[in-house]
Amino acid sequence: MLFYVRNITIDLEDYIIGINMWMDLFKRVILERGYEYFESGKVKDIHWDGNTVYGKVNGTEEYNVSAEIDGENVGKLSCDCPYAKGQKKCKHMAALLFKVLGGDIHIDDEYDDEYYDEDDDKYYEDYLYECDEEYNNIIDDDYRIDELIDSLDEEILKDVLKYLLENNSSARRSFLKYINNEDDNINIENLKESIDCIFYENSDDEYIGYNESSILWNELNDFIDRKIEPLIELQRYMEAVELTLHLASSFTEYDIDDSDGIIMGIYSRCEEIISSAICLCSEKEEEKIFQAVVYEVENNFDENGYYKGFLDRLLFNQFKSEKSLKEILKIVNSRIKSLSEDKEDSFSQFYFKIILSAKLKIMEELNLSDDEIEKFYVENKFIPEICVMFADRLIENQNYNRAIEILHESNNKNEEIRGKLKEIYKITENKVGYQNILWNELKDDGTATIDVYNELKSTYNNKEWLVQREKVFKLKSCSSILHKFYYIEKLYDRLMSYIEQDRVGIYTVDLYEKTLKKLYPERLLKKYANIINDEIKIVSDRKKYKQIIKVLVKMKGYVGGDEVVDKIANEWRNKYKRRKALIDEMKIL
Repeated sequence: MLFYVRNITIDLEDYIIGINMWMDLFKRVILERGYEYFESGKVKDIHWDGNTVYGKVNGTEEYNVSAEIDGENVGKLSCDCPYAKGQKKCKHMAALLFKVLGGDIHIDDEYDDEYYDEDDDKYYEDYLYECDEEYNNIIDDDYRIDELIDSLDEEILKDVLKYLLENNSSARRSFLKYINNEDDNINIENLKESIDCIFYENSDDEYIGYNESSILWNELNDFIDRKIEPLIELQRYMEAVELTLHLASSFTEYDIDDSDGIIMGIYSRCEEIISSAICLCSEKEEEKIFQAVVYEVENNFDENGYYKGFLDRLLFNQFKSEKSLKEILKIVNSRIKSLSEDKEDSFSQFYFKIILSAKLKIMEELNLSDDEIEKFYVENKFIPEICVMFADRLIENQNYNRAIEILHESNNKNEEIRGKLKEIYKITENKVGYQNILWNELKDDGTATIDVYNELKSTYNNKEWLVQREKVFKLKSCSSILHKFYYIEKLYDRLMSYIEQDRVGIYTVDLYEKTLKKLYPERLLKKYANIINDEIKIVSDRKKYKQIIKVLVKMKGYVGGDEVVDKIANEWRNKYKRRKALIDEMKIL
């Protein structure tokens, strides 16, 4: 990033990258957490594969971490913790790099600048000197700093500040403390009232219209930027979560025109904040955050779906400790019990499936026994989603026969079930089983497609297929798309005969005109004539007339087409002489 000041050119990106080590890839607070993990001996099972190092880091649970390293140059980083899923660099990555690359970091209450030695300042001065001798003492001279700032355009100052804050966590933290007046006694209740005011001022009798929802979106995002995210930077995680939950729950108090999807947009930001807090906080703080979410689930669980979904995503995706999972399992069991008693409406049925799937996932994360999981499956085998999840577990254990058995016990007409069966048959090279699934798909209305046809064709040799395709042609479920099969097989005589049927309309005829015109021009011309003579009987507006006349014009391009079109036109002029719009459109002929 280049900034031009008078005759000075400052490349901030080169400067920052040039003086910093791998630690500058991380926010200061994440770096500190990673160092603590490293110092505590939580990094283990280190092994290399080429330039990539792999290891495990014990956090809330054991996470798999990897890093591409060439010398001291760090490339792609990976971790399977929830925080890293958002393409963010986590404390587990930092812990691994401390382990394999070394390094030290001073941690105390007063945060130092980013990692550097005494030569860094000298580097910076030399760099500026190279840019312009006039400003080589700019760092040590307050007057010159003031002079430089005064000389800069406001927009340039904003750009410089933004860049520095994005790339220097110490500067960012100092800045946030400054703008918050270093107030360690932030009044959370006052901030909650501010959130309430934002909603209230954009509502009319608890209704927020389309225009107001746009304003609400901007004001809530601004509040998150200025008031909530800084709390994460200041390591005030519980307060950040408390405010975030209050903001998210506020949507349940209003009827909102959500045409632009602002609710889910804000909820997405809220999830990111809570995810960041969980990743960065201590285990004790994480437990407090978990209990806060549980409280919302038990006391403010609305029925509108949005907040329910938001809390569910937090509950099922963010908390992975054994203690948390066991408590979540109790909540899920309670939901299942209540839903089992009332599954009348479609949403309840849909949500019931979601909860059952969540329970199975939690049971697996808790490493419950195969017997317990199988018992759960047997009780809920009528749910295709559960059936597929259980089949996946059996496939991982290479218990293919059992997987096939449980899938057949479920709904064989379900797309996911069929897909999973095909997957197993491919793995086990069970050609007959694979073909049976494809045949069943072709036999069932709604699932017979050209893709299934081609897939089935690929399982037979050429000689076998000549016999099998005739069986396909006779299937009632394939009658409406039979013309596609004929075309693929280049059975143009059959295709032409199909086209000549009364029920076949102009759209289907046009699909194959280019091919059939060369082979059967007279028959195709007759088919077009029959179609338009039938259509002219029922249409009565100029738009339709124009479409029909276009067909007549196309027919004139056939051998003998002029005579056929002239005959049709004369008949229409006599028969439909009162249709002035039709007669007018026919002038083009």
